Amino acid sequence: RTDIQAENKEQQLGVEIIKEAIREPFRKMVLNAGLSPDIFLEKVENHTNPDSGLDVSTGEIVNMLTYGIIDPFKVVRCALENAASAASTLLLTDHAIVEE
Repeated sequence: RTDIQAENKEQQLGVEIIKEAIREPFRKMVLNAGLSPDIFLEKVENHTNPDSGLDVSTGEIVNMLTYGIIDPFKVVRCALENAASAASTLLLTDHAIVEE
């Protein structure tokens, strides 16, 4: 879903940040497959079937459940929780050492 609305502007900004962050693994997988992330992201987001997604091995939009291309809920939930934890830690840190 891309139409999530929050109660106020600050929360909506948080929603937009999360939406961009969860698109990034998709973009990276598509790019690694030699495909155009922006084109396929638009195709997937505009597809009428919510179970549809990109099979990066073929470049086709398919029913992910039918093809067995699924992530367990717990894996996705843990990834989002860990990302949120890391982000909040960075936001509360005065200095950080990063690798370029």
